[in-house]
Amino acid sequence: MDRADNYVAGLQTVMVIIAAAGLGAVGLGVVDRALGQRRDIERLRALGASQRTLWQIHLIEVGLPLFIGTILAIGFGWFVADSYLAWAGPGYPSAPVSDIAALAGVAALGSIAVALVSGLVATRPLKQATQPRKG
Repeated sequence: MDRADNYVAGLQTVMVIIAAAGLGAVGLGVVDRALGQRRDIERLRALGASQRTLWQIHLIEVGLPLFIGTILAIGFGWFVADSYLAWAGPGYPSAPVSDIAALAGVAALGSIAVALVSGLVATRPLKQATQPRKG
């Protein structure tokens, strides 16, 4: 392995770490937001909204922007990495498209998983803790 291959391998490792950390941070934020919205969801359920409708609303509200943002972030990241490698000199190859595509696929699946997990948290019924105890 020459110097250029080591450099590209290091960039790929950094890309994966940044994508994982970003999805983890967004996941925590989305789940926290979902927990905060549970009372609102219970109000909608009391007004007659079905579980399926609430689930679909949540997936569109959380999953769609997260999926689009992840794909755009991967695209912009590829552009920056390719520009940086071109600036580094003629001995450095351009960013490999196959690796970027694989990372984009994994990141897109991760964003969908975050939306699904937060949907399970958000649409889960609240416990009946507001009624006084008998006894």
